[in-house]
Amino acid sequence: MAFSQRMQKVPELRAVCRTNYAVAETVKWARDTNRKFAVRSSGHSFAGHSMHDDLVIDTSRLNQIEFSPNKNHVAVSAGTFNGSVYETLAVSQHALGGGSYGSVCMAGITLGGGVGYRSRISGLLCDQLDEIMLINADGNIVRANHTENADLFWASRGGGGGSFGIVTNLKFRTTPTPTRNLIYVHIAVTFRHAQRILHDWQHWLGEMGRTTTTHLQMARYSKNRFLVALTGESTLSRNSVLSALQKLLGPNVVIHENYLVNYYSPHGLNLMKNWDAFLQPVKFISKSDYVNAPVPSPVITNVLETLKRHPPATVKLTFEALSGAVQDIAIDETAYAHRGALYLLEYRSEYRLDQQMEPRRQALNEIRAIFRPHVTGGAYVNYADPELDNWAQAYWGSNLPRLVETKQKWDPDNVFNHAQSIPLG
Repeated sequence: MAFSQRMQKVPELRAVCRTNYAVAETVKWARDTNRKFAVRSSGHSFAGHSMHDDLVIDTSRLNQIEFSPNKNHVAVSAGTFNGSVYETLAVSQHALGGGSYGSVCMAGITLGGGVGYRSRISGLLCDQLDEIMLINADGNIVRANHTENADLFWASRGGGGGSFGIVTNLKFRTTPTPTRNLIYVHIAVTFRHAQRILHDWQHWLGEMGRTTTTHLQMARYSKNRFLVALTGESTLSRNSVLSALQKLLGPNVVIHENYLVNYYSPHGLNLMKNWDAFLQPVKFISKSDYVNAPVPSPVITNVLETLKRHPPATVKLTFEALSGAVQDIAIDETAYAHRGALYLLEYRSEYRLDQQMEPRRQALNEIRAIFRPHVTGGAYVNYADPELDNWAQAYWGSNLPRLVETKQKWDPDNVFNHAQSIPLG
């Protein structure tokens, strides 16, 4: 099963690989028999790029984790869950930026960039990557890092999966982080309160500096109420974070002690792993935009009024904080091209009945149109959108020509491809 029920396919063959050798032999066999295939680890591809009617090469059983002796590096296999890595790192109080869902595997999220709860603190997940092992189109194992096959390594940090080969192993730098507080706030608020929180959150990010990364979710909850969910991570002291939350949420909100959780506690690890994000496949529509500067209050008012015209939970907006350490790396230093963004905005609408899809798509597009004058035109490749026009430019911007050159060198026969993989030219 895959996360996107709307894109679900059942392959004729699934090769469940437990070793690099198995992946290599499957690639050779697929090429020799002219079989088309997809590559899957956790199956979270929003656009279904990890599914195929013919063959799926499944790396989910490649799930080893190994620390260096000093704990400053961790090596993981492609199918290792985010949540498993968090749990392992916590023993030594080391940190690694990753995704916000424990059931997403490390290879997929890293290759697309890796936005998560430590983005402002330590950068994207791909920024902490030091080396990969990849099975190329000839079925050979290739090592790529800052000095060896550096062009392939560059492309693998934000270029997305399924274009150059199958990444089987990844090595990351970790950071000692004894103080880590998880922010976990879910409240229902009035229209005016929601408007103020969303407006102020955009400026609050800068006030918190690199110490804190948060994701703000907002959706209509009932007739006159909105659900606000603020989740994230901070390296500040507990009292400092509680004071900052009070300032953001307002004097009339009671700041409960459980809004802030020690990361290294059992409860904190359970929240961070977030295994329940993929209990069963769902039908949904998702789109993304990047925003470089705070949007004005009238725009926020228009968005919330539009949400209010539609049934509760029709569209959920998630604002994922960037900037901070993400901007330390130049746009052309990795394939990830959205270094200047203040935050990433995801629009999502989930539904159960097929007849609900079009009305929900229209509602989502209405809201997206309100934001359009204030977004960059870019989109996040890890939130792949099968309906996106000019998707290659949106995903990779000015880095696209160099990605095409890398594709031509490493996979000239286009063995690794899907509907939105790097084009040959």
